[in-house]
Amino acid sequence: MALSFGTNTSFMKNAFIDEFQISEVKDVSGITNKWGNTPDLAIEIEYTGNNGKPFNQTIGGNFKVENDKIVGWGKAFPLQLLIEKSVMFRTLRQQDKEDFLTMLELGKIPAMFLNFLKGKRLNKISYVKGFKEDDPTKLAYSTFNQLGWSKEELISSFKRGLTKGFPKNYNPDAIAGPINTETEGDATFNSPSVEDDVI
Repeated sequence: MALSFGTNTSFMKNAFIDEFQISEVKDVSGITNKWGNTPDLAIEIEYTGNNGKPFNQTIGGNFKVENDKIVGWGKAFPLQLLIEKSVMFRTLRQQDKEDFLTMLELGKIPAMFLNFLKGKRLNKISYVKGFKEDDPTKLAYSTFNQLGWSKEELISSFKRGLTKGFPKNYNPDAIAGPINTETEGDATFNSPSVEDDVI
């Protein structure tokens, strides 16, 4: 059994899985986000982070399109996994599933799914991506682009992604702490004085 505090569990070096409860969810399909992307299909989920503050995570992406026709989930596959593995979707009649998929292809998340998600518990993965820009002694974290109903399946998906080079910014070797000036150089900048100049 791995060591754990609360619901946060390290499952590999600098990677952690947490369970959280969704407080709010909304359809953000077709809306340009803060990075300038406009996903064909996406939801924004709000939950309370480990620090007690509200945190928003968007999952989704653009469909795979050929000759102006949707041919697959493409970058929206994280949302596909979340929907497909939900109890709500699995218990729909076949015709209702087809109607649900038609709505998704139109770039709309059915309200019944949004309502279903509110209050549900999901799992997320946080990982170290490097160091904070404003304090290089502290680790910076990122969140995996998938959420999961099952911890084991989400961990498996993360590890599978690593074999393909994703997430690209995962840094398993980063260690927080003071900079060792003997091994990492002097972290301070001293401007040279006039006496140091050699003419």
